[in-house]
Amino acid sequence: MNKIKYIAAAFFISSLLFLSCSKDNLSNVASYVTKGTWRVTLYQENGISKLYYFSNYDFTFYNSTVTATKNASTITGTFSTKYVDSKNKLVLNFGNTSPFNQLNDDWEILEESAIKIRMQNVSGSSGGTDLLTIEKN
Repeated sequence: MNKIKYIAAAFFISSLLFLSCSKDNLSNVASYVTKGTWRVTLYQENGISKLYYFSNYDFTFYNSTVTATKNASTITGTFSTKYVDSKNKLVLNFGNTSPFNQLNDDWEILEESAIKIRMQNVSGSSGGTDLLTIEKN
C-alpha cells in the first residue's frame, strides 16, 4: 500500500511540475509600463523612421487603457499583454485615430526592462518589419 502512495505522490508532483512549466511565459511588460510615463524613442516602418508621428507625446498605461498626451491633446486607446506562439506580446489599439492607428498591433517583445522596451511587428501580408521602442520618462 505504501508503494501505491509513493507512486501517486510522485505522479502528483510530476503533474504539478509539468503544469507550472507549461504555463504562459508572460513577461513583466505590464508591470513595467504601468509605472510612470513613457515616450516613443524609435518607430520604423520597413526601415523608414516615422518617429515624428509620436514626438513629444507622453504615454501613460493604466489598467487596460493607454493615453498619449501632448500639451492639451490626449489620445486614448487600449493595451494588453499576451503570450502567443512562444512570444510575449504587447497589444496596442488606438482605434482609427491617425497616426496612432499605426501602433495598432500585437508587438513582439524583443527586450524589456523597467526603463526600456523594444518591440517588433512582422506584417503578415507584406512581410515588412516595424520596430517600436518606448523608454521611461
